[in-house]
Amino acid sequence: MSARFVTIRTITDPHEAEMLKDLLEQEGIPATIQGNTHNALYGGILASALRVPLQVPEPDAERARAILDALETFDPIEPQEDERDPLDDDGDGPGPYRSAPLTSPELPRRKVLVAVAAAVIIPMVLLGFGAGHFYARSHLRGFALLFMGWTALVLLFGRGYTAALFAIPLVILLDAAGAALVIRAQDRARSQA
Repeated sequence: MSARFVTIRTITDPHEAEMLKDLLEQEGIPATIQGNTHNALYGGILASALRVPLQVPEPDAERARAILDALETFDPIEPQEDERDPLDDDGDGPGPYRSAPLTSPELPRRKVLVAVAAAVIIPMVLLGFGAGHFYARSHLRGFALLFMGWTALVLLFGRGYTAALFAIPLVILLDAAGAALVIRAQDRARSQA
């Protein structure tokens, strides 16, 4: 006869639930998270309102709680001054765990291409104007372009103003060019810092 499962914690984040379940299973404790798939499907605000129970067999409940409590009360140990990272031979130069960050000359170019593609494709598919600026994290300009694009659509289809037809490509062009400029400015600011 199998042991009865008991809830040891309720979790709102589906990723955290999966992580804790995997942690317990690595420690040899079978765990279930009933309804986590549904919680992950909702996403955003609705997912935070739903709570998923993390359950383990009743005999393992105390040990599982102790493992999760130890995870939350973890105190990091400060390294001794004489300890050195064996991978860090001189501490200078680019690379992970070094003093200089990794730089890739093609990263800003790729980000510009993605922003321009978002500015051109998203309005055609989802009527989401300003997507390039949203990608570049220039939200105020993105919302302004979204408002201008939707205003042009309302004027075109609601009122029949054919002049509004010319505003839509203009909004897309402003979004693409502006997003590229914003990303380049952010890259320059990042490289100077």
